[in-house]
Amino acid sequence: MTEANEYSHPLRLGRYRKPTSTFGKYDNARRFWEDHVTGVFLAPYLEKLLERRGERGTGLRILDLGCGVGDGLDLIQRIARSPGRGVGAARMELVPPGLLGEYVGVDINDDLLCQAEECYASASNVRFVRGDLSEGLPDEILSDHRSFDLYFTSYAMLSHFRDGEFLTILGDICRHAPERALFVGDWLGQYSYEWPRFWLDTPRADYFVDYRMSYLYDETERRTNEIPSFPLRLMTRDEVLRLLTQASEESGVSIHPLVTFDRSILTGRHTDTREYNPTSPPLRSAINSLLEPQTRTDLEQLLVDYVPRRGFDAVNRFYEGFFRATNDLVSYTVALLENPAHTERELSGLPQPPCLDPSPLRDSMGMMASLIGGLRSVDWGDARANLIEPALAHALEHIEIRMQQGLGMGHSLGVVAEIAKDVD
Repeated sequence: MTEANEYSHPLRLGRYRKPTSTFGKYDNARRFWEDHVTGVFLAPYLEKLLERRGERGTGLRILDLGCGVGDGLDLIQRIARSPGRGVGAARMELVPPGLLGEYVGVDINDDLLCQAEECYASASNVRFVRGDLSEGLPDEILSDHRSFDLYFTSYAMLSHFRDGEFLTILGDICRHAPERALFVGDWLGQYSYEWPRFWLDTPRADYFVDYRMSYLYDETERRTNEIPSFPLRLMTRDEVLRLLTQASEESGVSIHPLVTFDRSILTGRHTDTREYNPTSPPLRSAINSLLEPQTRTDLEQLLVDYVPRRGFDAVNRFYEGFFRATNDLVSYTVALLENPAHTERELSGLPQPPCLDPSPLRDSMGMMASLIGGLRSVDWGDARANLIEPALAHALEHIEIRMQQGLGMGHSLGVVAEIAKDVD
């Protein structure tokens, strides 16, 4: 089974059905955590881009590279504008259907493209193109002089390509793009908690590891079936910035990195499989359970006994501080649930993570205290399952967003960059 058709097998097993809840490609963590994190970091720059397009009176044009079944469009159309202050403000999507000029998805897998075309058959401004991106943008795209505003990748798609192949892709994008455009790139993070065995003390160009999508198979299937592996590139922020600089120099087009971000530090897919880190608790399953209605979660599954790896002092400092914060929040929530009258704990006296901004932990603890204290007299439904546990998930996500440093410590490492041809 080749790397390209490895995606077809779980598709035929139904693992790409939308939506799922606690297992599968579109589980709760994917829809309500991971996609939201991407949106948080992309939204400010996408909003500015839309303002420029609005002045011209034209719709947003998106090229989704490695589109699969069109997941990039679904993600982008669910990114919300900042609601402003107060819970009463209406939610507004940044890219409602009326603002979409055209979405073009490119992928090499015929099965995924077939499902994508079925999903979006009624959308006249959505189309899909088969193409092998290892050779750059498809001729069908390059020969069409209509440029795109957003050149988009997601879900570690760029980890399939060698550095030279990525430079070819980005070089084609630079030549094809208008005067101003956004590029969003996404690779597997080198220093993910999911795979400490793959960490390198010195970044290496074209660093690939054997990777299995075993998370799309249940535990029985993982034991009884031979799940093929294929090579994927692991990336750090320094390597991303190096490649962007090289692409800019080779193309003669300015590429300005705007932000890098780590996605899924706590919720990585392989925290459950333990395939590359046998010390990991089942964090993904626990987060999925927190976000599942009418389901109570064993909160002890969210506690991480971090085992540092010798020789990686900076990485260890981050994880020790990060997991101290998430453990403190979970333990505090458990204590409040056991005795909700004790909601006035002095937050300033809490142990603080070293070398990190402690305010996300204080904010999250204060929110959980207010929520649980306010629900003491509520006697309808299962308030813990339907109100408190989802709030805990969002509080943990808040810690991940605020404490992450965009270095390559999540399941994937994202970058948002501006392509600017109108700069001297």
